[in-house]
Amino acid sequence: MWKNRLLFFARAVTSIVVTFFPLLVLFLARHNDFRFFFGIALLFFLMQCVFALKNKGAVNFSLFPGLIGLALGVLSLILDKVQVFLWYPVFVNLALLSIFGFSLVNAPSAIERIARLMTKDLPAKAIPYLKNVTKIWCFFFIFNGLIAAWTASQDNLVLWSLWNGCFSYICIGVLLLGEWVYRKLVLNV
Repeated sequence: MWKNRLLFFARAVTSIVVTFFPLLVLFLARHNDFRFFFGIALLFFLMQCVFALKNKGAVNFSLFPGLIGLALGVLSLILDKVQVFLWYPVFVNLALLSIFGFSLVNAPSAIERIARLMTKDLPAKAIPYLKNVTKIWCFFFIFNGLIAAWTASQDNLVLWSLWNGCFSYICIGVLLLGEWVYRKLVLNV
């Protein structure tokens, strides 16, 4: 029992740290503690990969960000350049775009796979809708990735952290809420 609680706690902390990674970068930049930060970040990205690999049978998109974080973290340490790590959100968006885009040509779509985790018997009329939602997410990943690339190239850590650690999540929330409202009010599903 304690082992399950500890595992749940470790997964929750790992998810929070990886999610708010850009804000941690900003905080640690102010304290010039990047070597320590890289060690901690690599540990959390490694834990994310381990948890993703243990989660069999589910649609699990967390492996790719973990691998990307590990690669960029190691590269940052080797080159001794923090700026390499700033490209993390760009590569995550590119990886998610690849996964979602690939699913558009190799059914089922990514959103359909996620929907099937919640509802096993999806009506046939839902499949085209879910494919369209997957396309919308692809456009979002392009948009978000381009802005993330722009912020990474600006040499402004505050701007980078605000977009990648705050505003991009607000955009994700608006997109999720907008899709939910559309589904409930317009489609009556």
